[in-house]
Amino acid sequence: MAKRQPSSGSNTARPHGARELPSPLQPTLIKSARYSSRITSPVSSSAIAPSSPGTSPLEFECAVRQYCERYVGVFKSAGKLRAGMRRLESLKKQFLPNLYAENPHYLMRCMEAKNIADMAGVYMQACMVRKETRGFFNRADFPEKGANRNGKITYQRLENGVPIVEVRAAPKLKPQYATKGGKN
Repeated sequence: MAKRQPSSGSNTARPHGARELPSPLQPTLIKSARYSSRITSPVSSSAIAPSSPGTSPLEFECAVRQYCERYVGVFKSAGKLRAGMRRLESLKKQFLPNLYAENPHYLMRCMEAKNIADMAGVYMQACMVRKETRGFFNRADFPEKGANRNGKITYQRLENGVPIVEVRAAPKLKPQYATKGGKN
């Protein structure tokens, strides 16, 4: 008689009546498995011949920084920001598939360069939402202070690869951090 293999979800390996409890690490393990191909792609890329190692993380990072200086520098405008976002997406499509890491240190640098590009995109989106000039933030197409932005903060994040920008009321400061005169 052949032994029956336990199927997943079968409780043959557990004592009678015991249920399988989810591990607190299970979501983390699933998430890490999902990202493992993204993380190791610079090392396991078979499209790149050994004679042409591809794009170094430093080369990609420098290109992103150059675009940020050009399109999201001191003086911003809607036209420059839109052009910067288009150029950044084009740059990511061109460089990311060819990123190359020859050792674990460079693999980490590849991930840092990808993150820098993602945050540059989020920042450009946030600059598009902010239609005013205030303090060190200058928009050539909106030279005045926006009255509807008083007491508000721009929150920005990346969700599933999509930049999310929200403008919300600034949290009240604790009294020990408030400036003299009652202004926050």
